[in-house]
Amino acid sequence: MGSAAAGYLNDTWTFDGTTWTKIETGTAPSARASAQMAYDRHIRQVVLFGGYDGHRDLGDTWLWDGTTSTWTQATPAHSPKAVTGPMLFTDFDGRVDEFGGFDGNLYQGTMWRWNDSDWRQLRPNTLPFARSSSAVGVNYITKQIVLFGGLGDVNPVNT
Repeated sequence: MGSAAAGYLNDTWTFDGTTWTKIETGTAPSARASAQMAYDRHIRQVVLFGGYDGHRDLGDTWLWDGTTSTWTQATPAHSPKAVTGPMLFTDFDGRVDEFGGFDGNLYQGTMWRWNDSDWRQLRPNTLPFARSSSAVGVNYITKQIVLFGGLGDVNPVNT
């Protein structure tokens, strides 16, 4: 995933702590950039969402199983909008959460949670300003999700 001088990529690589290895998969997400991934501890798979393929924002969800080295396209009944630059992170319950992104017209300020087969919109009392492409970290000691910066209509240079 990503882009290079030749265009958008859809190759898959794994890292064993020392060496990167390109994995040949039968099925894979389409070539794209600005997608995000996070590990879901419940299903023991990486969840990929969104991105941009050079023509449009993407709203598909893919699951990577590192045990079998396979991609599977999910078919959720509900889903966040197709966006580039969403923020995905593993929450304290081990689930993958998604926030924001840019849909080509507006920065999004919604939050969703992956529940093994579908996305469910969350409605917390407080959310950051709508944005895309932020850095997100999880502090398990203080039980805080830390989001910083990104792109947005309102100044996103905040934590």
